[in-house]
Amino acid sequence: MIDLRQNSCINKVIIHHTDTSNFVTGKQLNLDAIANSMFGLVFDIIINVNGNIDLSPRWIYATQGSQYIQNVPLRGIINNYPKHYLSAAGDNTDTNLTTVHIAVIGNFNITEPSIHQLHKLVEVIAQISYELNLCIHKGELKVLYHSDAFKVSCPGILFIDEKELKNKIIAKVKKMGRCK
Repeated sequence: MIDLRQNSCINKVIIHHTDTSNFVTGKQLNLDAIANSMFGLVFDIIINVNGNIDLSPRWIYATQGSQYIQNVPLRGIINNYPKHYLSAAGDNTDTNLTTVHIAVIGNFNITEPSIHQLHKLVEVIAQISYELNLCIHKGELKVLYHSDAFKVSCPGILFIDEKELKNKIIAKVKKMGRCK
């Protein structure tokens, strides 16, 4: 059974919402997951309402579900963590072997994400693209919504248009000097 994902395998990002109140933090959701006998959150990277980035126990290859890193800097989000536990139920699927799961805190069927969250989401995915040297516009790194892979309303009907988000990410990566 394979339970690890190496950075060299990553070629997709799937964006989720947490389907929770905006007043919840990633740390609180991680504790709730542990209370429900899970190894922390099923996501890899969490973007809080204020735009702060958290890393789940799975992303940091933790020995315990309670190991959770809050307010991490953007640089090194990939290179500082070369291997990860897989992200979700059905961990051995090809999708999870190649995918970074990013969760944005909130329920975007009810409310829109904050400007801070959208800005940070663009930055995080651009940083992943940059550090892995994978270009979105060339199809080397795919950016998908959860609803692209499954029949769910995630990340929600009030989330930014997928094409608009991808264009913002591509522009950011090009500004960083990659994927021209």
